[in-house]
Amino acid sequence: MLNRLADIEYYGRRFAEASALYGKAYAEEPASGDYASFNMARMKGYMRDYKGKLAALKEFMGEFPSSVLIPDALLETTQAQINLGRSNDAITTYTRLVEEYPGTAQGRQGYLQMAMTLLDMGRRDEAVDAYRKVISLFPTSEEAAQASTILKNIYADQNRGDEYLEFMASVDNAPKVSDDDTERLTYDAAMAAMNDKGQSARLEEFVQKYPDSKRTPEALRLLAEADYAAGRIPEALARWQTLVAKASTSEMATAARLGTMRAARDMGDYAVALEAADAVLASSAAAAARNEATFTRAVALEADGREAEALPLWQSLADNTSDIFGAKSAFRAAEALFEAGRADEALAAAQKFTASGSPHRYWVARGFILMSDIYKSQGKNFEAREYLEALRDNYPGDETDIQSMLESRLSEEK
Repeated sequence: MLNRLADIEYYGRRFAEASALYGKAYAEEPASGDYASFNMARMKGYMRDYKGKLAALKEFMGEFPSSVLIPDALLETTQAQINLGRSNDAITTYTRLVEEYPGTAQGRQGYLQMAMTLLDMGRRDEAVDAYRKVISLFPTSEEAAQASTILKNIYADQNRGDEYLEFMASVDNAPKVSDDDTERLTYDAAMAAMNDKGQSARLEEFVQKYPDSKRTPEALRLLAEADYAAGRIPEALARWQTLVAKASTSEMATAARLGTMRAARDMGDYAVALEAADAVLASSAAAAARNEATFTRAVALEADGREAEALPLWQSLADNTSDIFGAKSAFRAAEALFEAGRADEALAAAQKFTASGSPHRYWVARGFILMSDIYKSQGKNFEAREYLEALRDNYPGDETDIQSMLESRLSEEK
């Protein structure tokens, strides 16, 4: 009767009154007073007397070593130890609990709480082992479900989601991992391998497994960029073309069209390059992208024998020589004029370009070489050689083709 009255006081959060009633209950029947003794210790914890709680629990376990409440007492002991900042002692108590009472609800809670404590202590690897044990030993329990969620977050933070998925798949009856979590963790692990180690195989596997995922466009972009940087231009082109159809934002669509345009241009597939350039120009792409598309359109038109259409496009960019495609266009416009037999116009265009202060020294050097060629075509051999010698003596670059152009032209003048 006294225990029931004490319980009522406890439920009403009147811990001192509850403790007194538990004490009376124990005094009346000490031989069977394990319930009262245990709860007197608990009340000390609720009143923040953690040292008193530990002492009372130790006394309880010594007096009633066979009580069914011993697993609960061990859990309560760990809480008091943690409250007192004695986490290492708590780990020792948890270890005793899970070893001596592994099949109990308290034992399962012991594994789970030990893992949480280890994580709070910064002992991440040991915490991971503890969470894995909860799932392996008690796969259908509520504790396993809780451990699965926390373990997933730990692995995700370390970009090791694939390891989590492999582990969960290896445990019979383990908590089910949602399709969305599986996809996300697979993607994050693949991205980590790509960004940290330059390994693209996992990202390739992701694209093949989840072709319609919202994450696939970014994966395709990274794979295409990696292929392009490694000189695998056909592979890059195929990925960019796939991305054009899958892009879900205007920014991604522009990136895909630019990638398609560059790869096709490099491969000499000017029909595809022209189509991609037109798509960029028809979009709301930024100025730099539009400049490159205009330049590429002109290159494609020239390759198709439509020089007259290419020239005004290059000329439209030629005044902006601080931009790389402006510099290229200024040179190509002057070169096209020269090839069309319009030497005076070509010379004026080349002179304007080389005097523009463009930072793109390679193309400026090409401009000086073009001026030399124009002078030579006009019979002004002295001026032609003078430009070549000045460039040879002062050009800071070491590009092989520049040196070859200079050497071949100067040798002809000897």
